[in-house]
Amino acid sequence: AALPAKGPAASLEGGGKGSGQKIRMLSIDDSEANQDVILNAFTVPEYDVTVALSGSEAIDIMKSDQDFDIILLDVMMPSMNGYDVCKHVRQEMCHSGEVLPIIMMSAASPMEKLGFEGMKSGANDFVVKPFDVEDLKTRVKDAVNTQRARKKRNMLNEKRSMLKALMPAAMAEKVLDGKGPFADEIPMVSVLCFSVSDKVFNDFDARSAVRFLDAVQNACHKHMDPKKVYQLRTSTSTFMVVAGQDGDTFHAMTLFKLALAIAGDVEHTGLKLLSALHSGRAVAGVVGAEVPNYGLFGDTLQLVQAIAGQTPPGCLCFSDTARDQLGQLTQHRLPAGSRFVDHGEIAMPGRNPVQLTLLVGSGVPQESIQQAQRPFAVSSAAHPQGHTA
Repeated sequence: AALPAKGPAASLEGGGKGSGQKIRMLSIDDSEANQDVILNAFTVPEYDVTVALSGSEAIDIMKSDQDFDIILLDVMMPSMNGYDVCKHVRQEMCHSGEVLPIIMMSAASPMEKLGFEGMKSGANDFVVKPFDVEDLKTRVKDAVNTQRARKKRNMLNEKRSMLKALMPAAMAEKVLDGKGPFADEIPMVSVLCFSVSDKVFNDFDARSAVRFLDAVQNACHKHMDPKKVYQLRTSTSTFMVVAGQDGDTFHAMTLFKLALAIAGDVEHTGLKLLSALHSGRAVAGVVGAEVPNYGLFGDTLQLVQAIAGQTPPGCLCFSDTARDQLGQLTQHRLPAGSRFVDHGEIAMPGRNPVQLTLLVGSGVPQESIQQAQRPFAVSSAAHPQGHTA
């Protein structure tokens, strides 16, 4: 049976499993005399040693407890030798040398051949018996510190990759540094909002409606550049993407091209999107520590949603600030049969009215445009002020 020898916890410099974490060691040797030497050497507060008197016993222990920091492994054991144990740990249990260091030990000769075979089987280090206790302790600490530092670095890189998939790189680094508050005022971004008409839900069965929403989402991911464009979390039938928060000066054109690409991809469904493009000031920030959510806040998002809600199906509505950012659209390739139409203005409390222009797609009935061509206002409480990515 396994014979654990435990002492009170003490910290290890460079430990990656938390403050005060002990080094958990599995000592595998068929000699009880050798195990006594190991226990005497490592029965101190910072170690927690479990012994196994055979390779098969060690494997059984690890089937139920794989949270060891290091293994001391004798080479010459009956039935299952150290090489076989090492290969099993590496290949069958999938513990790499970076995750679980193994120090192999032997008193047999020739040492060069045994050491070579040990490394070949997956050992990190090889120690000759009889060993110097202080030398072995140094090797153990070095191996564990390296393992924990590597684990900490890998976890940091994984978190960095996750954050960069959710937010701009500069904001991701701020979150990693832990120096809050995580917020930036952005003088100019562009936001594209495209929603699905209620007819999808009123006139079609559930599967058809979901199929159309899926087509819109797939088209969005297919055409948007994740380095420039971020999708914000909204309702199921409303999609919102933003560009410019990473310093891209052509953010409006980036989203204009994206809007045309998405409309072209979903055209085969026979349904039309209600799309709006607006440029303005926004505040970008991260909410939440354990599960960080990147969000944009401000009336720019409120306004673009309101514009999309008043846009005829099959059209793209621009605010005057978005048109200013785009420049002369006539210089760019537009869908065949499309045309520009004045769409009046929209008013919000505390700001000047915003002038609107429609890019009308082919096949959009004139009556749909006429019905939508009227001034409209946005209540300050009409829409949520922020959205998360």
